[in-house]
Amino acid sequence: MIEKRITYCEGVKSTIKELCGKNAGILLSLVVLIILVCEGGAVEKTIYVGPKQMDCVGVAPQKCLQAKEKSSEPYELFYDRIEGFCYQEGYNYVILVDETTVPNPPADASNNKWKLISVLSKMDSSGKSTAMNLENVSWSLDYYLNGQGETTCVLPSAGITARFEAGCVVGKAGCNNYFANYKATNGSLTIGLIASTMMMCSDEIMTQESCYLADLGRAANYNVLGGLLKISDDNDTLLLTYSEELVPSFINKTWMMTSYNNGKGGLVSSLQGTKVTAFFDDNGHVSGSAVCNQYSGTYQLNRSALELIGPLATTLKYCIQPEGIMDQEQEYLAALQSSASFEIEDRVLTIFDMNKTRMVTYGEEILS
Repeated sequence: MIEKRITYCEGVKSTIKELCGKNAGILLSLVVLIILVCEGGAVEKTIYVGPKQMDCVGVAPQKCLQAKEKSSEPYELFYDRIEGFCYQEGYNYVILVDETTVPNPPADASNNKWKLISVLSKMDSSGKSTAMNLENVSWSLDYYLNGQGETTCVLPSAGITARFEAGCVVGKAGCNNYFANYKATNGSLTIGLIASTMMMCSDEIMTQESCYLADLGRAANYNVLGGLLKISDDNDTLLLTYSEELVPSFINKTWMMTSYNNGKGGLVSSLQGTKVTAFFDDNGHVSGSAVCNQYSGTYQLNRSALELIGPLATTLKYCIQPEGIMDQEQEYLAALQSSASFEIEDRVLTIFDMNKTRMVTYGEEILS
């Protein structure tokens, strides 16, 4: 995809050969054109990126973005990397990129390289966004300005959130919860003194948190457009880019467990005739039936991250039928409590641990 300038550049080079010695002024102009366009000059392009990565084969099997230059075109596989682009499956993006020609690339590499300039819009796969203003929306941070003045992707393991409501902004800064007063009027934004809890996490997470809170404290202007909230300082330097935090499609549905990781090497199917369920409500509570006992607990979501908070509480019954039911119950609850992320595809909810190992799979109950 996007190899159009190569043929053009070869044509310009041929023209230079024809004009060489005839007109020095034209020659000089064409040499400058070659330098700027054919030998690495950047061209800005708007790229549309689809909501799902596809299997593809480059030097080796890999995952490719779906991308196109016009909204009316079909998607094509995009084999290369867009520097600085924090892609998240399930969203349609419109992004502005720098496309630069690479002189003499390796045989297995692209003639071009791409670098993100700006995310223009980010919508869920339905193409809809309810965010029309700063307030009363749950925002999830995508990018922040680090200590070196570079736009940086948020660590997937330490998501950052914000909610502006009734003059107070609250959220999670990656490790700690924070809150502050704010004033917002006609695109201007002032954040008061920021207070936070005092937990300690890894150096990487704490560095990100420190940068984020410093950026938020410098807020002077904001803009909401295309499902994005962008906050800048009084010099119009972009500090923070958030996207609307949408409610995942597994919320407020009853799910029936189909397989679980028994801790002995892989997934096993649920016992025949048993019905293990899970229900995640929109207030951060999970509950269900483990067949013999009922269980409940709390969970926390951030994008594709799913973390159960504390051990699950259960009733204390003991069952002997069907055979193996108590082993299944214990192993299922242990697998569920190791949750770190989730994925939904074709009405199947899969929960993974922090190593991306499948721990539990569910099917959606038709009657829910």
